[in-house]
Amino acid sequence: MSGPWSRRTKRGDALKFLYMDETYPDRTLPPAAWSVCLTGMLVPADRHHEIRARFYEAVADAVGRNPNTVPPVTKIHAAALLPDADDDTRVAFLDRAAGIITGFDLSLYRVGYRRTRILLDIFKTDGAILGIAFGGMLELMSAELATTPIWPVMETNWSETQDLAFAGAVQFADHIEAHLGAEKLPRDRTNLGEVLYSTKRSIHGALVDCAAYLLNVRSLAAQGRPLSDYKRRLAVVADRLMPAIRFDEVITMRHEKPPPSYSGTGPYRFAVPIISSNL
Repeated sequence: MSGPWSRRTKRGDALKFLYMDETYPDRTLPPAAWSVCLTGMLVPADRHHEIRARFYEAVADAVGRNPNTVPPVTKIHAAALLPDADDDTRVAFLDRAAGIITGFDLSLYRVGYRRTRILLDIFKTDGAILGIAFGGMLELMSAELATTPIWPVMETNWSETQDLAFAGAVQFADHIEAHLGAEKLPRDRTNLGEVLYSTKRSIHGALVDCAAYLLNVRSLAAQGRPLSDYKRRLAVVADRLMPAIRFDEVITMRHEKPPPSYSGTGPYRFAVPIISSNL
């Protein structure tokens, strides 16, 4: 067989899932500190059960174990973590979560954008800003995507905006390839899977949520923002993630024509408004 349908998937490393978590502006902070961020965590498919088992062990230790008793399932959400526990227990749990990420040699990527007025004027919604963060994250993974099948996974918020920014981005690229050919696309997408959606019952989703929360605290500490005693302790825990971090930046988008030396690889750093003209 010849033609586009004869192209085979590239063989290489084992399948990985890219679990992602979105972070919106913290409105308790001054507007200058507002950002929209996307955190991604690459999970090898062949280690998924071990990671889940380690996570559930950490949850069981945090809520307490009683002989011959199985308590209700505890939902893990880092921003409202273990509401019946004290700070010592919460810090210890997030420290365990950080240890799971580094212990399994998982990779973390965090791409964020300062939520400026001009950025919103161009992209209109926080969801669209997340979409450009997603595109930048995939650019950062270009080398790994050359050899490794990667399927993105996003916790659904059931909105059309989110679906368009994530699944829609992959769908639109498939649409372009069908009409114009793969060579018209900015990156080789052979190993990129469609976007899958999970719910808050995904443990891998909960783990990347914990990572995103810790990275956000780390970012606030680096900016010199006032932190509660609890978050000061978490900033120390966040430093444990350093071996896993492949990229972590909140970008201030520049609204001008890129210089000739700009390579355009990695996250997008320039966005110029398109002004209509009747001339």
